Amino acid sequence: MQITEPFKWLRPALEEFAATADDVQLVCQFVGAKPQTVQRWIADDNPAQGANELRLWHFLLAAGHTFDKLRIAEFNFYLAELFAYRVLDGLDDVQQYAGVKNPQTALQIMRGQPPMSPAVTLEEMQELHDEPLQLAKS
Repeated sequence: MQITEPFKWLRPALEEFAATADDVQLVCQFVGAKPQTVQRWIADDNPAQGANELRLWHFLLAAGHTFDKLRIAEFNFYLAELFAYRVLDGLDDVQQYAGVKNPQTALQIMRGQPPMSPAVTLEEMQELHDEPLQLAKS
């Protein structure tokens, strides 16, 4: 199942984080967005999309939020984690691992769409990237 609108679940958590942490700079650093952009997300004037949305999702997970409605297959989640924490260099790497040629399809896979012909297995990705991912998380 592909999650098509994660931001509607992420925005309330982002608003709560910003109110309690009183520091959107952490969000900006993790996601790679400007403070005014994050403020627009909080105000719901302009939702986070694409790569920003995925990184925001993983930032909020790391901050302790849970999103039961945003559960996806482990392969997809791990690939999205590698992307969000910048263990992978970018969408090109995601496309290679997922076995797709289109960046939009890579983003859809990281939101839960099952990959048709992934180039690697979950176990292979974990073997290659578990250590760098754990370092990035710390």
